[in-house]
Amino acid sequence: MLILNSNSETATGAQLDLDVIGKIVHYITFFSDREKRTTLRSMSELSRDFRYATKPLLFSSVTWPLSKHQDAGSGYSFPPEILWPYFQTFILDWPDDWRDDSLDIIDKGLLYLTGSHFPKDLVKLEQALPKMENMQTFRITCPFYLPDSLYLAILRSTSIKDLQILDTPFKNGPPPNSVPSNFNVQRLSFTPVGETNRVGEGPVDRRYRNMIYYTRPYRKNYWDHIGDLFHSRSVLGWVRGTIFRLACIETLTYLHVSGRYCWVEDLIELWWPSLETLILTGLESVSYRTSLADIVGSMPKLEDLRVLFNELRPSGARRKLGFKIAPHARHRSRPTIFSTIRHFAASTTACNMDSALQFFYNLESLALIAIAKHPSLPIAYSLEYVDSLLDHMEVTGCSKHLKVLRIMLEDEPSPVLYRRIAVVCPMLESLEVEICGYHARAEEGHIGRWKEYEYAFERYEHIQRLRIAIPFQEAYVYHKDAVDPNDCMKEPRRQLGLHLASRLHTLSSVGFEYRMQVESHKFEDRWLDFSIQRIWDGSIELHELEQSWYPFPEVWTTVPLDD
Repeated sequence: MLILNSNSETATGAQLDLDVIGKIVHYITFFSDREKRTTLRSMSELSRDFRYATKPLLFSSVTWPLSKHQDAGSGYSFPPEILWPYFQTFILDWPDDWRDDSLDIIDKGLLYLTGSHFPKDLVKLEQALPKMENMQTFRITCPFYLPDSLYLAILRSTSIKDLQILDTPFKNGPPPNSVPSNFNVQRLSFTPVGETNRVGEGPVDRRYRNMIYYTRPYRKNYWDHIGDLFHSRSVLGWVRGTIFRLACIETLTYLHVSGRYCWVEDLIELWWPSLETLILTGLESVSYRTSLADIVGSMPKLEDLRVLFNELRPSGARRKLGFKIAPHARHRSRPTIFSTIRHFAASTTACNMDSALQFFYNLESLALIAIAKHPSLPIAYSLEYVDSLLDHMEVTGCSKHLKVLRIMLEDEPSPVLYRRIAVVCPMLESLEVEICGYHARAEEGHIGRWKEYEYAFERYEHIQRLRIAIPFQEAYVYHKDAVDPNDCMKEPRRQLGLHLASRLHTLSSVGFEYRMQVESHKFEDRWLDFSIQRIWDGSIELHELEQSWYPFPEVWTTVPLDD
């Protein structure tokens, strides 16, 4: 980490020109988020030149309001206008202990409008939004219905390209015919209150770990209201007259929408000429009258399709089998219906993959992951079912272009499975096989078994990234050691990593699953990852990487895990 001393002569700014300062700031951008912010703050206090150079990074992402900046008389303070040009991401995250049924409404400085309360301080944001000319991402999480005035302020902010309204009550959206022609959002994310997702038995959003999240009165009240919306949304056009008022669908390239807000039919009725990524989450929203093939047919540029439902609609047969990904019989004459899809992710909770993958013959990335509504534990596919999928993929040849494969299993994978994957997916560059609920073995010694895995992976000619679940003998790692697992757990994995790296010459990183105790009675699956450095003399070094995870609904790229 870069060390800065405010007492040194080089820190005065007189001895360092702006080019040198710029290079230092650029170097810091490669730090982890926490280190980067701490270092930039320290640098900004050194001199005027340093402060000038660090401002764009320090204030590129801003969260408001902050409880420490609250005054009893004036409410939450808002960032000064001189900083607004630096804002690229603005996160409106209102404290969820706010109550709209308070009796002392006047004392709390609240307004009453159209049947719901909202904080008076929101006016400060409404006035500032159109003036944040460089803001591209606007994320909203609030415990109240958004007023029309805020929607209109958003629509006047024509620089916004990524709009996210998450865990926020929603009723009607902006007024009709209020979207200006120059408001062209490219990415839209919409999820209701209380849609908590857990992927596998790994890390979850830190908000979901606290029971207070589930006891807030507004979440129960609005969740009941969402249930009413679910029954009324069968009327086609509801979503078009509400949610899609916030976007011009001709320019959308990314859409993440909850199944509690719309049926698939709502998407089919529209033409999506630019959409490249579609993410469906929450409650299953595919009715018996249609299929995923109908959706893709109206999205000619769709490349990334993620069906990440955490719950099936209440129907006995469907609940047992899940809905089928494969096209209906009427589509069998159109074998190219999924030909544009290069990246496909499916939830094991809701998706029936029988005979489906043969239609994805240009597939490059595939993720089959277990998802449940937190705090429930998801159930992954069995080893037997995955074997049948591999058989289907081999017969149809749909995996010949596959480069990325991510699978969650209920059962312990064996070397036989890894050999099978190598045969079926010969071009694989990244493989991640995770046990949903990792468990260690009781017997000692695994060096003898390494030969089995060496043989299993010898056919991976293009592999670069490997994450595998192998049962080691160990005790659970307590949460205090979350980012630094103890040596008795770490060393066997390091040795096996070196062993694999010495035989897989294309491998650049390797990771192994382990089980961690995060609380007295709660456990999580984690990954111990290493980067592989190959020295000129033929020796190999492993460097432990920081903890990482996939923040939902991301399934392809990990980010640092901030515990």
